[in-house]
Amino acid sequence: MPLFEYQCQACGKVFEVLTQRRNLSALPKCPECGGSEVERLFSAFSATSGEVGSCGASPLGFG
Repeated sequence: MPLFEYQCQACGKVFEVLTQRRNLSALPKCPECGGSEVERLFSAFSATSGEVGSCGASPLGFG
């Protein structure tokens, strides 16, 4: 199921919603104020390959 990020136009709250594919066009209500005017945000995504990066170094000296 896709995870989307929304921002409420009334209070500015940013929140995430896990949505079923058949409900992609339905916009959720704000969990903070109950507002129905929300905007879907463009979110970054992450993916992992399970392999060490090309340099073999861990960020911040961990590992």
